[in-house]
This record gives sequence, C-alpha cells and structure tokens, in this order.
Amino acid sequence: MPCEHTLWTRLVKDDDKFALQVTDRPRRLFEQFRGSLSSEPMELVCMLGNKSKVAALRDLAVPPFSTTQREIHCVVGTLRDQTDKPLLIVETDCLLQNRIPAGPSPPGCHEEVRHRLPPAAQAASAEHAADWTISRLALPFAGVVCIFVNDIDGGLCSVAQHLASWLADGPPSDSPALPWLLLVNEGSDGKSEQQTIQELSDCLNKVCRLGSSLLKRFADVSVAGLGTRRTPHKPPNWQDFHAKLSSSVSGVQERRKQAGRLFSAKTLCRLMECASSSISSTPAPLDLALATRIRRPVSQYLEAGVVDLLDQVDSREMLELFAIPVVASCIIFDHHMRNMHLFDIAEVFDKLYRAQIDHVGQRLASISAESRKPEFSSGLDLTSLLITSLRSQFTQFRGQRRSALLYHADKLVSFQKRWKKIRSSATCFSCLTKRPKHELPCRHWICADCYDHFSVKD
Repeated sequence: MPCEHTLWTRLVKDDDKFALQVTDRPRRLFEQFRGSLSSEPMELVCMLGNKSKVAALRDLAVPPFSTTQREIHCVVGTLRDQTDKPLLIVETDCLLQNRIPAGPSPPGCHEEVRHRLPPAAQAASAEHAADWTISRLALPFAGVVCIFVNDIDGGLCSVAQHLASWLADGPPSDSPALPWLLLVNEGSDGKSEQQTIQELSDCLNKVCRLGSSLLKRFADVSVAGLGTRRTPHKPPNWQDFHAKLSSSVSGVQERRKQAGRLFSAKTLCRLMECASSSISSTPAPLDLALATRIRRPVSQYLEAGVVDLLDQVDSREMLELFAIPVVASCIIFDHHMRNMHLFDIAEVFDKLYRAQIDHVGQRLASISAESRKPEFSSGLDLTSLLITSLRSQFTQFRGQRRSALLYHADKLVSFQKRWKKIRSSATCFSCLTKRPKHELPCRHWICADCYDHFSVKD
C-alpha cells in the first residue's frame, strides 16, 4: 500500500550552510497517475500561505497532511466542476520567523538526498533561501501562482518582497507560456480588484529596482475575495476563489498548448524530479528541453556513429534518400523512446544534437578536395539537410501517435534493400549511439540495447 506522505523538500542547515533535503515525492506521485491519467495534460498550481491556504486545500479536496514552515509539499486536488482533471499542487508555508524551525526527519519510507544550496542561495536570511528554493523548484513549472495575502505578515508589501525575491534574477524557466498570479484576499476593504493590483505594483516599486515590471512576468494578475474581513465569524466563501482559479488554469493551459508546453502528468513529475536532483548545479532559467535529459544525456558516440554510416555512402542520392533519413530517425528514436514530451524537434536538435552533427560536417569539410567523395562536395550543408528531414519525419511521427520504437523500426525496415550492402562492426546502425555487441544471422551487428528493443518477444 503506498504511503500517504506528501513531503517533497525541506530546508535545513548543514555546517551553518543552507541545504535541501529532497525526497522522491514526484516519482511516487506519478505512480499514482499510472494508466489513463499519466498521459493527460496536468496543471501545476503553486500556493504560498498558512491558515487560509490550508482551508483552500481542503476545499480543493486535498486530504489533510502535516507540515512545518520550511517544507514544500506536493499534493493533488480538484476543482468542483472539473473532478476529472486533477491539479498538481506544490504548496509551502510562509516563514513566520526568519529562521529554520526544528522538525522531524523525512519519513523512512521515502528516498532522501541532501543537496547543499549554491552560493547564490547562501544569504543570511532563511526567508531568502526559502524563496530561492521556490523559484527553482516550483515556479519553473507553475501555471498558476496563488498567494494568500492575509496569511503573510505585512500584507501586499510582504507579497511584493516575495515576488521580487523570486523573479529579480529573471524568468524561472525558458517557457514562453507565462504563469498567472492569483492573490487571495479575505476582504477587499472596499478596494476594487484593479486598486489591489495597483497597490501591489506600488509596493514592488518600493522594494526593488525592477519594481512593477515584475508583474509582466505573469500573463495575468487577478484577485479573489473570501468575504470574511467584515464578518470574521462567517465561513469563507470560496466561490470567487474557485472561479478565478478555474479561469486561470484554463487560460494558462490554452497558452501552454499554443507554445507546446502543455505537459502530461508523467512529464511534469519527471521535470520536477530532475529539477530537485540537480538544484545545486542547474542554472536559471531552467531549460525544460535539456532538463528532460539530465539523467539520460545524449551519447557522445553519436558523432562517430554518423561518420561510420556516412563512410558507407557512395552517391549523393544515397546520402539524401537513405543516410540523412536514417540519422534523423535515430535522433527521434533516441530522444522519444521513453515517451518524452513533444518539444519542437528543431529546438531539441539545437540543444542536444547539433554540436556533434556540426562537428561531423566540419570533419567532412576538412578533407582535401582530392580525397573527398564527390557526394560530399565543399558546398554540402549536412546540418540543413538533417534538419529538413527531422522536421518532416517528426510531423509524421507526431501524427501517427505511435511509440518512437515502432516508428523507428518501420523506418529501418523501409530501407531493407539498402542495408544488404552495408556492414559495420564498429557502430550499431540501428541507433548510431553505441558500439555493437551482437552479430545477427544477416551478419549485421547490433548493440545490446537495440537487441533488446527490437527483438521479437515471446
């Protein structure tokens, strides 16, 4: 039976330095989504507050859990009118005192790793370290940032200080889809929503040089009232909060869809796990495409594998109609074989594969005219040919909605006649990223991974 612990990270002191205890909560959370939900789009809401935030979590059908002020928890909630579309909620309390309170150790049923925070987070203020952690772990993925104003001593001026601390160093990720900011206020004191936002803007101008321009880091800013300020014994009315949160979630998901950043539950949990495991070394803003490959970097053998394949080419026609499409299909297979998010393939190529492919082109260009094959003329732009093939094949792959393994297998089979003339004991031509290990009856060599991937299972 899965445990019910929700702790993701805890801020601690390690030899008088700030450090972060990180659990495997995102991975365990994904295990709850196995099945139909794992591939469905899921939105992440980041919540900062105390008492009102806890009440809001209850209203979002989040089961009760224990927490202390230095912790970040991951929970799942639902809006009343969208129970079939759960929200991933990353929540944390405000530090009531500028210190790290004592608390129990992480539960033994979770894996736990300690990371010392980098120098940028080692300020004298525990509150600054907590804000820095939120900016690196929650904000890169948050579609909605929800702040409970009345839970924070100092009200909107303190909210402004948190925003300045989070955003003064720039955007938290490279996503073009900006998050929405939702301020939850118990009572408006006669102020309109626009007046509240203007007051926040004025506070921002007082606390940092970037001032109100920080609000441009959000696609929209809205205020939800609970109607309890003038009638303190009256229970909160969550109707406005629900309406504003639902509208914010819908708005940001539409923007994410347009930008190609609408993540599934699986991808979201994987990205969160990557961010927390590399928090000491990964710079901001977080590069989302690169983050997906932190634990599975591109093989450095790819360059040698492509060169080995090109050595088999004996005509320009063979280069353009066989070798280039095979390399493109290998890249799609390498990146997407674990059901990765469908980032734009040109972006993926630029960030993960271009350096090795450009080096192949440079090696070909350095060959003297007398030694160079005619098909590799001095005007050959290998990278451009490959990008054109990648774009075309990626469109096909995305349209077929099949696994990268099946797509790549079909592409290899489609060149069956070509393969009869090609052999190599130095490179696995099924992936171009590894040395071969097994010789097949057809006398082609294949690596151990491809042998496992493409073998017919009983």
